[in-house]
Amino acid sequence: MSKKSQVWTIEFILSFIIFVAAMLLSVKSIFNVYTSEDFNEIQRETEFLSQYLLSEGFPYDWNNETVIRIGLTTSKKLNSTKMIELYNMDYERVKYLFGIRSNFFIYFSNASGNIPLFYLINNNITESEGCGYGHSSVTKYYNGECIIEFNSYNDLTKITRLVSFNSSIVQLNLVIWR
Repeated sequence: MSKKSQVWTIEFILSFIIFVAAMLLSVKSIFNVYTSEDFNEIQRETEFLSQYLLSEGFPYDWNNETVIRIGLTTSKKLNSTKMIELYNMDYERVKYLFGIRSNFFIYFSNASGNIPLFYLINNNITESEGCGYGHSSVTKYYNGECIIEFNSYNDLTKITRLVSFNSSIVQLNLVIWR
């Protein structure tokens, strides 16, 4: 009699452990499904926004008052005037014009590192301010090169696109998160 109850107890404990493990895996997979949907949306917004930034925008010669769609290039080269217009626009308005829900940050780099391109085209701002444009939670400072620090986010994507600026190639870096 005692052996049967001991076997039953061991079987019960084993089946209970398997049941708990199955429940934990189920809950984890449900949460991963919801997270991946948000992440997929952020990836789509990143690709969409990078294409907009490398377009000419609308109208072709837009400014802060006339802009319908923001684009930073003219003839496939970065346009300093459009970059200054973007930098001087309110972040929330830019986010609305892009039609995205996520936060974003734009910065530039070349072979020697991150560069303060917004400062180089508009020396009315400091080198640190010129290190990039976007959400105010991003820390940026200049120490011979731009240092950009992002907080820890669960869903963050980055895309890098090459573009011509003053007869050289620079990287447009776009980071989007929620």
